[in-house]
Amino acid sequence: MATVIEVSTASVLVRAPMDRVRQVVLRIGLAAWVAPVGEAWVLVLPERSTDPRDADDEIDPYDLVGLGRAMCDQGLAQVLVFSVSSGLGVSQLMSPDQDTAFIGWRCAGSDQPTASLVEPDAFTFCSRFGLPMRTELLELLLEDVTGTADQRLAAFCLALGLPTVVIGATADELADERLHLPGVERFGRRGTVGRLRGQ
Repeated sequence: MATVIEVSTASVLVRAPMDRVRQVVLRIGLAAWVAPVGEAWVLVLPERSTDPRDADDEIDPYDLVGLGRAMCDQGLAQVLVFSVSSGLGVSQLMSPDQDTAFIGWRCAGSDQPTASLVEPDAFTFCSRFGLPMRTELLELLLEDVTGTADQRLAAFCLALGLPTVVIGATADELADERLHLPGVERFGRRGTVGRLRGQ
């Protein structure tokens, strides 16, 4: 039996046109909700499959690292993955021609002391977004280990001008119509596409 991991955020931001992201998601064949958000970004919310036929899939929809790499392999310029679970937060920035940059944080609620980590360094992370002038701000945010993992993710997104819709967003919430996004589309593993209009 598969282990169920409780998450408050499991999402992907892709810097690419919506049409291109749509093509890649369909080619990969995962179940996901996709919507344009912010400027030049597309949000991908992967669903956890309940179909036993998907048990041996190469890409687990909640394996965000594997999903990010798969999207980069399809030629998308920049992929940023987020995951927050039980006081642990992770964000990895991927692109086809550069090594992965990583930010992680532990907050109250995890079983280890609060801490932050950025690799290779804050300047490289900010520069990948074209915002090297935000390096000092990011360093200050990482030094402050107070607050929940979701709050620290919000501060990180605001510091780099990223859409904050990724915070606390899950596919289950969207499916239950508790989260509304304009132009959102659902892509099924078997190639079906459904559309919802945001409210």
